[in-house]
Amino acid sequence: MTSRFSYCDNIVKTSDEDRYLGALFAPQDKRDALMAIYAFNVEVGKIRESVSEPMLGHIRLQWWREAIDSIYEGVPRKHEVVLALADTIKTFTLARDHFETYLNAREKDLEEDPFENLNALLAYIDGTAGKIFQLASYILSPAGEGHLTHEMIIAPARAWALVGLIRAMPFALQKHWLFLPKDMQAKHGITATHLYADHAQEGLRAAMTDIIKVAESELNTMRDMRATYSADVYPALLSLKLVPRYIREIMRDSYDPLKTQIAIPRATKQILLMWMMLSGRI
Repeated sequence: MTSRFSYCDNIVKTSDEDRYLGALFAPQDKRDALMAIYAFNVEVGKIRESVSEPMLGHIRLQWWREAIDSIYEGVPRKHEVVLALADTIKTFTLARDHFETYLNAREKDLEEDPFENLNALLAYIDGTAGKIFQLASYILSPAGEGHLTHEMIIAPARAWALVGLIRAMPFALQKHWLFLPKDMQAKHGITATHLYADHAQEGLRAAMTDIIKVAESELNTMRDMRATYSADVYPALLSLKLVPRYIREIMRDSYDPLKTQIAIPRATKQILLMWMMLSGRI
């Protein structure tokens, strides 16, 4: 493993353990490329938390746009993740438009206002998590038989990301970020000011339950389509095996959406992922 891929491996292992563990089940000649895509996602995804004001975030996002341009122009920037991504894009012939769609969707990370409605949130997920799932499928099945089409990635991406947003809520609220759509806040009488002040509201749990119901519906849709997924792409979908476990923890009466940090032991995750890989049941 070259230093650039080792760098990506460490980033994903530290910041995106679920995808990291799933990638370990991929063929050895595909793992580095998966780590490059996942590390790119981590680097762009953490922009908002690493800047003090939106303008600085837009500057960093523009840096990544130019970095992608540099790859397709044949002169990648001297950055470990960019160099690993350049090797991956060349080896697996990944189309530029996937990265452009992803970076355009990430613009929403830097806006202060929440999503207008659930559809707007889902569109954001389709453009971010959805693109990461899709790019991973192109790496795992380069001949094309196992590629995940846009329609095939919507359900797993939404199930995964919606539950992830709830899991991240304690951290997000500390930063005064609230992903719940405006119409959902109004429906359940949620006041962002109180949430930021660490005052729990009954409406928050009701809104959280609404989000979970959508995630469960998307998970069921994915299961209904399981016959259409090639076994080649399973390592990209393995993290979905953890979603029901996360949902179970979130729905416990003792769960506090403002404070509870859900942590599944790594050994438990490995067992769940191994079971899914061996059984073929996604």
